[in-house]
Amino acid sequence: MIGFFDSGVGGLTILDAVKKRLPEIPTTYLADTEHAPYGGRSQEEILELTWQGCEELFRRGCDLVILACNTASASALRTIQQERLGKYPGKRVLGIIRPTVEALAHQGYARVIVLSTQATKHSGAFVKEFAHLDPGVQVISHACPTWVPMIEAGKTGTEELRADVEREVRSAEREAGTFDAIILGCTHYPYVKNEIAQSLTRPVPIIDQADIVAESLARYLQRHPVFT
Repeated sequence: MIGFFDSGVGGLTILDAVKKRLPEIPTTYLADTEHAPYGGRSQEEILELTWQGCEELFRRGCDLVILACNTASASALRTIQQERLGKYPGKRVLGIIRPTVEALAHQGYARVIVLSTQATKHSGAFVKEFAHLDPGVQVISHACPTWVPMIEAGKTGTEELRADVEREVRSAEREAGTFDAIILGCTHYPYVKNEIAQSLTRPVPIIDQADIVAESLARYLQRHPVFT
């Protein structure tokens, strides 16, 4: 069984895509709504909360855990893989930032905006991955700290959230100047994808991670059938 972890409902966008791509694979989902949102927490807090979630999914019988959360992937994945998994032989934890950048590298993008939480922006994770995989891409990171709390509070579709999305998108546009794509660097943000598109002063591709991660996971499972 494959476990999916997020601080709230955002990771469900990843899980839904995985179920469509891999309907035969048993899955379970864990949301740490008690401590959501993660975006404003320290790296140490995010690490410990994420590791607690991984251990709970291990207890539920998951041998593979997907951090369906960019904040957790940016702040906790490396430490978990390098320092924490030793006590759980045969278990694996994967993130979603690397597969996203792998899919977008060398696709002709020159300058992209990454909309994310504060923690993901401060980690520099997207900047580092693009620098490693496609140095020709310039990354403008823009944090949208109020979106996740509003989405978790059920305010999707409200004028309050629409106005906040427009304000942040316009701010990101001014910061970036020219750009040719927007990456939704938080799994909650597909819930406001339409509002983002409507807020842009000119249309560009808006890249949702869900299908990218599902396809990357399918390839991973082909290489590692022990987790199927």
